[in-house]
Amino acid sequence: MGERQDIPGGNAGISITASRDVEVYDNILAWNEVGISVVNSLREANAGGTDPKLDTVSNVLVHDNTILAQDIPPAGDDTFPALAWRKTYPEGNLYDPAANNRGLDNRYWYLNPEVTFVRFVWERDFKRLRVFNCTPGEENGRYLTDRRKIRWSPPTISRRSRSRESRRLEGRGISRPSGTYQFASFS
Repeated sequence: MGERQDIPGGNAGISITASRDVEVYDNILAWNEVGISVVNSLREANAGGTDPKLDTVSNVLVHDNTILAQDIPPAGDDTFPALAWRKTYPEGNLYDPAANNRGLDNRYWYLNPEVTFVRFVWERDFKRLRVFNCTPGEENGRYLTDRRKIRWSPPTISRRSRSRESRRLEGRGISRPSGTYQFASFS
């Protein structure tokens, strides 16, 4: 499980904070308080210099991940999201269309039906995936059935499949971030 943070997002399996040009894909995350957390936070004085660009989040692409979510939030908390995009200060740019932050084709599994508690965050909290799919935070997200969850196995990522993935995204009008790519698996 990810390290506890003093920002919204709690124990995230994968946490992206004040970053640019990041791609998070083909991960399997299970039983974290928060599956994937993308946070637009204001860094402390002298932590990142004085350049305001250091506090921005742009060109973050979260796609093709599988998140098996905990289904019982801690007492007094109804927010236990699988994917959370959170801006923690008013001047943050996370939701600005020019920032080009987005999610797509992620798979989710919860034990209980929707409306139990918050499952997704983009500008506001969402309890239903079909509504969250209408935001830049997720496009074409879907739930796994219990049977698919048990049978699902991680893909093998090769140079050839990364190239196919780039073509698939470009065919949908989405370019991969131009900087460093991040690939990590957590459970």
